[in-house]
Amino acid sequence: MHTGTQSGLLKYFPTPKFLTMPAVGIEVTPEAVRFIEFLETRKGIAVGRYGSYPVPKEVASAEDFLASEELKKILSDIKTKHKLSLVHAAVPEDKTYIFRTEVPHLAAREIRESLELKLEENVPLPPREAVFDYKVIPGEQGDRLNVSVSVIPHLVVSRYLDLFTSVGLAPISFQVSAQTMVQALVPREDVTPLIVVNFGKEKTGLYLVSDRLVHFTSQMAAGGSALTEAIKKTFSITDSEAEQMKMEKGITRRKEDSELFFSLANTLSALKEEVEKVSMYWDTHLDRYSGVKQKIGRVILCGSESGIPGLPEYLEASLSVPVVLGNVWTNLFSFDSYIPPLSQKESLAYGSVIGLSPLLW
Repeated sequence: MHTGTQSGLLKYFPTPKFLTMPAVGIEVTPEAVRFIEFLETRKGIAVGRYGSYPVPKEVASAEDFLASEELKKILSDIKTKHKLSLVHAAVPEDKTYIFRTEVPHLAAREIRESLELKLEENVPLPPREAVFDYKVIPGEQGDRLNVSVSVIPHLVVSRYLDLFTSVGLAPISFQVSAQTMVQALVPREDVTPLIVVNFGKEKTGLYLVSDRLVHFTSQMAAGGSALTEAIKKTFSITDSEAEQMKMEKGITRRKEDSELFFSLANTLSALKEEVEKVSMYWDTHLDRYSGVKQKIGRVILCGSESGIPGLPEYLEASLSVPVVLGNVWTNLFSFDSYIPPLSQKESLAYGSVIGLSPLLW
């Protein structure tokens, strides 16, 4: 697992040569396999190899998804086609743990030792079964350091390691996808509290963020596919026709589209309520997470289904806080100097893999 501070491997030993070699960020989920590479050119940072390959439903629903031979075939074909070798990998946040704690001012090695003693207090794993990383939270610290700790079970790392190595890919690092998405979306200088909504096809992740660190995550078992299914049933049309209607008309309160809006109401209302719950959690835990009593400043939408027309406007009207579509390139380049090969809608699905780039560590 990569260490964002000078802790762990990067502190104890000189940086191994393979850590500085070109590698792509990759994420394997039941929705899709996505990857992206960045190149440092004389004109600045540019996108290199990239791709998004949907995972068939029969593969996604396999009882042992990561060990599926069909998934390995998909990954092997991608590796061969795009000549991939070294990768930085994202692990879904629902397979990981994130907690915040305090430690004394110590050397990096001693901080890790101190955190090992705190693992069992905060996660249901003995230290020997966990891989963890930490980041020091900026701000006035006093005689103790506030740290955000990310924990991945050894078993989960082993499963992903087995998958990648079985097709000839060499993982350099593993990071929690919620945090990598934040690394891509939130400007480096922005330390204000906010919520990131990762609106995917089958599920939605909600991330409570402050100081550019994820402090709390929750998940909703519905996404854009639930909207498509609702449209399909309401209008008795095919999947493709329902998908087209969703992406063309979107979420609208126009009188002539009232039947469409009401067909989407249940899922949209559930999404709004989940965002409100995360916001309420922040409000009731301010003393734990922030010395400054700041309210949630905005909601950032990202994910493969977040480009549905009208979604930001619906949530903003319902939540009474600004809601914006994320800019996944914000910490890499300005559109004045470089235009990436992905459209805005396409780029919204790449947030977590873009944030894997060492340029954002």
